[in-house]
Amino acid sequence: KFQDASNEMITNMTEDIEHLNMEIRRLKDELALSEKKMKNSTTDYEKELNQLKISFDRERRDMLEELRDKRIELDTYKMQNHAELFEEKQNYEKQIQDLENKIQLMHGKIMILLDDK
Repeated sequence: KFQDASNEMITNMTEDIEHLNMEIRRLKDELALSEKKMKNSTTDYEKELNQLKISFDRERRDMLEELRDKRIELDTYKMQNHAELFEEKQNYEKQIQDLENKIQLMHGKIMILLDDK
């Protein structure tokens, strides 16, 4: 009788061990799946971060390019403006000189007319 009870206990424990081993395998599978999901989500975050960095770098490069273009436009405008101002100044100075010459000419004529009297 003791042998039967002992055999039954051994059988029960063996079945329990099999169930526990199955549970261990299931838990290991879940752990592996969970680790894979975590790795994938980390990879997704890294990809997203890289995309943001690429996008940011592109925007930064575009802005620097636009800034350079605006500087060139400003320099060109300044040079044109300076050239136009210089030309305008020369025109005014010529007109003033012409008027001063006319005044001197008229003064000369007035002196001649006064001398003739």
